[in-house]
Amino acid sequence: MNKAMLNSYVRNAIGALIGAVVTVMAVKSYGSPLDLSGADWKAVANALWAGALPTLARYLNTKDSAFGRTAK
Repeated sequence: MNKAMLNSYVRNAIGALIGAVVTVMAVKSYGSPLDLSGADWKAVANALWAGALPTLARYLNTKDSAFGRTAK
């Protein structure tokens, strides 16, 4: 795994984390992330692994010149 791919995953994961926390807070009418329950944090954790999917898809794409498996 190269540094650019790792940076890409971190950006995706941060976006997924913030989006999931904000969504759970809006749906449950919470005023703070500190109000999230264990089940809510489990949903947020699922968003984190989902954040890896775009980077994984690029890695598996052999025609991707930046992150593809054949990229140098």
